[in-house]
Amino acid sequence: MSNEPPITETPKKNGFKKWLPLLFTLGLMLFIFGVVLPQFIDYDAVFRTIGNIGATDWVLLAILGVLQFIPDGWVLQASLPGLRLRQGITVATVTSAVANIPPGGLDIVVRYHMTRGWGFSSQAATASTMITWLLATASKLFMPVLAVLFLSLNRIQDDDLDFLAVLGLGIVAVGAILVAVGLRSTRFVSGMGRLLTRIVHRLGNFFRRDWVVDLETGLLDFRDQTADVIRSRWHIGMLAAIAGQFMFFLIMLTAVRSVGLGAETISTAVVFAAVAAVAAITTIPIFNAPGLNEALYMSILAFAAGSGSADQIAAAVFVFRLITWLLPIPVGGISYTRWKGRTEQGMPTTMEA
Repeated sequence: MSNEPPITETPKKNGFKKWLPLLFTLGLMLFIFGVVLPQFIDYDAVFRTIGNIGATDWVLLAILGVLQFIPDGWVLQASLPGLRLRQGITVATVTSAVANIPPGGLDIVVRYHMTRGWGFSSQAATASTMITWLLATASKLFMPVLAVLFLSLNRIQDDDLDFLAVLGLGIVAVGAILVAVGLRSTRFVSGMGRLLTRIVHRLGNFFRRDWVVDLETGLLDFRDQTADVIRSRWHIGMLAAIAGQFMFFLIMLTAVRSVGLGAETISTAVVFAAVAAVAAITTIPIFNAPGLNEALYMSILAFAAGSGSADQIAAAVFVFRLITWLLPIPVGGISYTRWKGRTEQGMPTTMEA
C-alpha cells in the first residue's frame, strides 16, 4: 500500500502538465536501467541467473506473492470495522495494482471508491483511507528498529541503519504522542490545523500555486471519524502493517537464496536490514518510484556482499520486484473485474449508512 496523503489543488492541469509525472517516471526508469545499472551489471548474466532459478523456488515465490496481500487485508479490517477479510484482500490487490502503475497516486481514490462499493458510509471509507496511510507509514519507519535488533542478535553493527532506526523511532514516537494528545484535546487539534494551513498557504505562495485547504476542519473531522477505531484497533493495525513489511522480507530472502547467494555471502539479518532501510527511505515519496527502488536495494545488498556478486544481486532484486511490483498488477485487474461485477449486481448494499 501507498504512503502518500491526499492533497487537494484547485487549478486544473493542462494537457502537457497532466503527463509530466508519467514522463518523469519513464525518464527516470530509462536513465537508471539504461544508463546507470549497465555500468555495474551485465544484463545477459542477470537474465541467465534468473533463468537458472529452480521450479521449487518459483513455486515458493508464487505462494509468497499471493500471501503478500493478506496483511494488507488485515490492515483494512483493522481500519474498517465490519469489513470481511475477503473484501479487505480484494481492495488490497486492486489498490496495490493501481499504486504500481506509473505514475501512481490514485490508489487512495480507488480504496475509497471500493470500500464505498462494499456498502460502507463515506465517513467510514474516508476514516479507513486515512488510518491505513498512517499505519503504512508508521510500519515502514519502525522497520529499521527491528532491523537493528536483528543485526545486534547477529553481532553486526551498522551506523547508517542505527541512524535510520533512531530517526524512524523518533518520528513514530512523536506521531503517536500527537495522535494521543489530539484524541483528548480539541483545542490542540484546532491549533495544529491552523498552523498547518498557514504553512501550506505559504508554500503555495512560494511555488505560485493557489492551494485552497482548511486543515483545521480536516483534522477535526479526522479526529472525530477515527477516534474510536484508533483507540480500540491501533495495535492490531500496526501489527498487521508490520506483517506486510515482513512479507516483503520473506520474498526478498527467497529471491536472494534462489539465485545462489548463500548466508555466507549475504546473511538473513543483512537482507532484513536492506528491506527495512528501503522501507524507511521510501516513506519520502520521491524515492518511492520504479527504478529508484531497485537501485536502493542493489546498492545496499551489493555493499554488504562485496565485489563479485553484482549480477546475482541484480537478478535477486529483479525477481523480488517481479513478485512485489509486477505480479500485483494482473492480480489486481482480476480482482477489480470481479468486484465490479459483484457491485453492479447490487450485492454489497446492506451496510450503507
